[in-house]
Amino acid sequence: MRRVRTLGLLGTGVIGGGWAARALHFGIDVVAADLRPEMEDWIRGAVANAEGALSRLTLAPLPPKGKLSFTTDPNAMARQADFIQENIPEQLELKQRVLADMSRHAPPDVVIASSTSGLMPSDLQLGMAAPERFLVAHPFNPVYLSFENVHWSGIYSPYHTIVAKFFSSVACSTQVMRSEFEIKAHIRSCERQAAGLLHLRRRLCRVEFQRLVLKEMARKFLL
Repeated sequence: MRRVRTLGLLGTGVIGGGWAARALHFGIDVVAADLRPEMEDWIRGAVANAEGALSRLTLAPLPPKGKLSFTTDPNAMARQADFIQENIPEQLELKQRVLADMSRHAPPDVVIASSTSGLMPSDLQLGMAAPERFLVAHPFNPVYLSFENVHWSGIYSPYHTIVAKFFSSVACSTQVMRSEFEIKAHIRSCERQAAGLLHLRRRLCRVEFQRLVLKEMARKFLL
């Protein structure tokens, strides 16, 4: 069974930067891939920015920090990684194409995970080599301080053990869903929560506006 010593990242924005910071902090090397060379400076800055908060997570002794490397070749990253986390834009056709291509360069026992908040695993894994090692791993924010929300597609397999050990090694708890019925129910629940929070925010804004209006009217009246 493969032990995750190197995390491969495709996409180095906010989510990719958070994954990198967390893995490096817990002693796992990171190979970050992005087609834009300027993102190397960005991800190194994101890792440095997260360090202060990560250092306060635990007083337990930790292994030496991992090493970060960067490439503009996703397939080169795939050949080096023990676990791959994809974090590119939320476009089904783009993700399908990239995941299928990357799966042909990664060793067949390397888990490939995708960060998506609404796409189904069964759709994303179409065209992949060894699609049974695919999962959705979508984090909360800030990524480097969150637990991961893991959506699994397919029956139990040895990859579950690899995934569980990897998340445990970076001090992440997981919420596991093994059926797309569960995933869709979770998405609907999140959408309802988001709508409720938006409604509450609007109500609070109206209350604050009314308070300011009354305060201004009182000031003018007292003058």
